[in-house]
Amino acid sequence: MLGMNSTTLNLSDEQKSRLATGHTLGRELPLINLSNPEIPAGSLYSSASDMLKFISANIGLIKTKLDSAMQESHLIRVAQYVGNNTNNEIYTGLGWHITTNLGNEIIWKNGETFGGYNAYMAFNPSTERGIIILCSTTTSDADIANFGFNQPPKLSSLLWNLLSK
Repeated sequence: MLGMNSTTLNLSDEQKSRLATGHTLGRELPLINLSNPEIPAGSLYSSASDMLKFISANIGLIKTKLDSAMQESHLIRVAQYVGNNTNNEIYTGLGWHITTNLGNEIIWKNGETFGGYNAYMAFNPSTERGIIILCSTTTSDADIANFGFNQPPKLSSLLWNLLSK
């Protein structure tokens, strides 16, 4: 539906040749093939181009049959306490975190996977802006996944400002 043709659970040989090598503590990690029970914890591979399609569809810039389901996933379901010391309130939707501050809503997802990768994506439906950051190392080397929790504060503030204007 979204034309995300480089998003898969099983990499082809051509996709493996384009895959950034994962790292931890400055060392390259081998490509890991997870077993079936572990697949939801980190076996979805995607390209930057496909992730841009995904975030564009969630913002509403691409219209598909999935629009109503995507909008439903952005609705606040439960409050979430994360122990940060900002004025933002963080909630959980269906697979998303939602941060609000004075009526401004940023919808985001973070994560770290097996094999030495971590990532962050966020968007503001009101401003129609989104950010995707992909990193081929674990959070021990570059903690990209925790921008939504105001880590590190200066870069996190820059990202929030870009999404809010």
